[in-house]
Amino acid sequence: MTIVDRVRTQLLKDARRHLFDVSAYCFMSDHVHLLLEAIGATSDLRCLIGGWKQRTGYEHARATRRRLWQPGYYDHVLRHDEDRLETIAYIVGNPVRKGMVRDPAEYQFWGSSIWSRDELLEAIQQRARRDRGG
Repeated sequence: MTIVDRVRTQLLKDARRHLFDVSAYCFMSDHVHLLLEAIGATSDLRCLIGGWKQRTGYEHARATRRRLWQPGYYDHVLRHDEDRLETIAYIVGNPVRKGMVRDPAEYQFWGSSIWSRDELLEAIQQRARRDRGG
């Protein structure tokens, strides 16, 4: 099991516990992009991220004697006029923009807790066709 597998598994488990859907995630070599959606009145982003980083960071440090996470994180709340699918396309497209792969389907470290990879790729492609007018 890779580091990403362990960290992703813990993220999905913690997200459920803290009442969040993980609309999209993409683990890069030195950072992670997440689109999280609160699904309950008691959803608490700070609690989710803090606990997740603490648990995974501790396990990683214990196994490797190296730090996994930098302190803090950057968050941005989507406004009603911001397109969630556009944000997902940005997240999934990160490995392509970084020159790691030619097509997002080639990169294994992205996904969602609510949609399959194929469903996300199809939605992104449909949106791109619609934006191009075809």
